[in-house]
Amino acid sequence: MTTSKPTPPEFAAGHFTLSWSLGRDSDQARRPRGRYELKCLYEDLRQDAETETGTVKRAVQNVMGVLAYHLEDTQAARLYFESVLEEDAVNVNALENCCFLLRKTDKYDLAEGFEDRARAAVGQTEAEADQEMVSLVKARAMAELGYACALDVFNARTQDDLIQVFERSNGYYHRALRIGTDNVTSSEQSQWLFAIALNYIRIDSLRQEANLDLCYQALDLLKDVVKSTKSQYYKCKALCYTGLLLQSRSALNKGFSEECIRDSGYFEQDPLDYFGEAIQQAGEDTAILNKLAKIFVQSGRYQLALDILNVSRAIVPDHTQNHFAFSISVQANKNMYLDQLAKYRQGTLDGRPDKKLLNKAREDMQAILGTRTGVHAYLELAVVCYHLGVETMDESSVVAEFELAQAVEYAARARDCDMGDSLPEVQLMRGKCHRARGDDWKAMDAFKQAVEMEHLNEGAALTESYKLLGEIILTLHRRDKTWREGAIDEMELWVTEGRKRYVDFLPEFHTFCRQNVSDVMELGKEMVKAGRLGMVRLCLEAVSSA
Repeated sequence: MTTSKPTPPEFAAGHFTLSWSLGRDSDQARRPRGRYELKCLYEDLRQDAETETGTVKRAVQNVMGVLAYHLEDTQAARLYFESVLEEDAVNVNALENCCFLLRKTDKYDLAEGFEDRARAAVGQTEAEADQEMVSLVKARAMAELGYACALDVFNARTQDDLIQVFERSNGYYHRALRIGTDNVTSSEQSQWLFAIALNYIRIDSLRQEANLDLCYQALDLLKDVVKSTKSQYYKCKALCYTGLLLQSRSALNKGFSEECIRDSGYFEQDPLDYFGEAIQQAGEDTAILNKLAKIFVQSGRYQLALDILNVSRAIVPDHTQNHFAFSISVQANKNMYLDQLAKYRQGTLDGRPDKKLLNKAREDMQAILGTRTGVHAYLELAVVCYHLGVETMDESSVVAEFELAQAVEYAARARDCDMGDSLPEVQLMRGKCHRARGDDWKAMDAFKQAVEMEHLNEGAALTESYKLLGEIILTLHRRDKTWREGAIDEMELWVTEGRKRYVDFLPEFHTFCRQNVSDVMELGKEMVKAGRLGMVRLCLEAVSSA
């Protein structure tokens, strides 16, 4: 079984040599969104910084230093790089990163000292160098850059763009393995093989066609990791991803039949058996349990994640000492509710969505709020309280005034946080709260602000903010008799701009009209009087296409 590997990139140490997309973003409309995404990644990596060890932990710290720099915290960035050097004095990426920072602050003499150390580490001085050590330094540096590359997905516009990101990441790892074959430890090799396997899985999930060869490579690498690694952390993750890959392949029916699995030697265990073994291997290590739970949340297995988190919290119940268990529990409970809500509205859920999940999410989030304030935390609470406060099916009426008032308060706190006043999600939440309360004019203003803050890639799909803006225009036309002409102008602008902004606007507009037939017909009558016949024709076509 062979596949062509990506061409290994040339060696150039230092994370600032990477084409880190948000570092070069010149679109001012994009910058606030980009800073928020950087901040979310920065917070997300905190868990990895606490659970990883050795060379991978240093890879995480180097990336966190880069993120801190782009978040305009140069002091924190340098502290991250220096903490790497305290553990590994010849970490050439950290040396070059420090050199970059010092030059940015006009400390050229100090920068030259770090540059000299970096050259010596890779054998670029007149002094005779230990070539085995040089190879080891270069291999570790390449692996660190591979780790960083896989995270730089911010400006990827298409699935092909994402695939290129992960292939480029694997290019670094393949070269790291090649130049460090005789020198790296078996533990490091297992960690790099796991990273390659994970990139294969990501690439496979993005491709529409079946690629069994890619899956086999991922499975074989994960199998090698399970057998060879001495790290329980990586063994558990490898078992977990093996089960996920087998399960998703079967569910998606992308050509991964039971016969294929049996032929490859993986059918001796059900995917659930791999999950069970991973959890059993984790034992009472809450860091591993929390990481497994996070993986299951990201893959949509919310109940399994919650079961694992219950074990973790039974071992360490104090939220100050087991912060990540509570944080991941918020995500699991909230996402499970939203998943149930979507199925309920589609008519595929037995019964109603369980709002106890939202109460649990709120309880956990409020418990850790003292140690995790910020726009994301307040926005999470606003979303949870909003769904507790509104009617389930269409969110058109208030069922719990106190909870909705809490949602308004948390949305306001989110807006007051750093970056909060530039995020469309915050304005969307404000608009939805105003709409539920019947404050239609405030709702329209918030939805407009949300739309203005959107930074859309080419071929973007219709956003919730834009759809709700159209709905609130219809509502105001129905309720405010003095605003008939204004409603016509707003609706015409909404349609015109929607056709420019969103690739799927027309089919979505047809659905929109069919869902609001009476309001659209009433608005259509006013348009006839105003001579807006083109808009009338478009609305009639949409309604009659039902």
